[in-house]
Amino acid sequence: MGCVPRIPSPDEQGSGKKYTKFLIALEILYSILMAWGFARLAEFFDFENIFDWVTLLIAMLVLVRFFFAPSHNVGALVYSLPMNIVNARKIIFLDIPIMIAHSLLYYRMCYNASMQLYDLFYFDLMILLILNAAWLFWIRKRIEYCKKSVPAKFSFWIGNNLVFAALLGISQVSFHARPFFSGKSLFNPEVYFWASFTLAILNCVIDLSSCALEYFEDI
Repeated sequence: MGCVPRIPSPDEQGSGKKYTKFLIALEILYSILMAWGFARLAEFFDFENIFDWVTLLIAMLVLVRFFFAPSHNVGALVYSLPMNIVNARKIIFLDIPIMIAHSLLYYRMCYNASMQLYDLFYFDLMILLILNAAWLFWIRKRIEYCKKSVPAKFSFWIGNNLVFAALLGISQVSFHARPFFSGKSLFNPEVYFWASFTLAILNCVIDLSSCALEYFEDI
């Protein structure tokens, strides 16, 4: 998911107002990019196709998970790290591009689902989970280096993404790999689809259940 330490409000921290417009602009940019992907899926949605309904469900849950998380991550860095020139450059040239990469991967997920390329849909979800876990790990190390605390669940969120990314990877290999003698996949397309769906839905439910409170932390 990515709900790192809560972003202080301007009233809680004197420098808060300095960064508010910056974070709002990032939130708007990221929201537009994420909505772009979901709109693509909705435009080509086939109401009579059960597989489209299933991928729509996954896409909706992933959208909820990642809609605010990346900008919260950037916000946590802004408020946790001393804003010197080195840290500012890292955020501008590394963290923001990683944030935008989340939205581009999400668009690819939705695009592939709209084209009924379900194996690529789950492959992009796997890459998205790996990217998010790696980013969270890097953020955690930078915050800990500055002697700041991170949530107790931080490692759990990273682990959840990595475990299910690995399982989705195994599912991908089982579907695409051709045994030497039989020349057939270990999974037929339908079994592969539903196995990947089960992994994706479990990953989303575990994540949303474990960090539901964090979505309301700034209210």
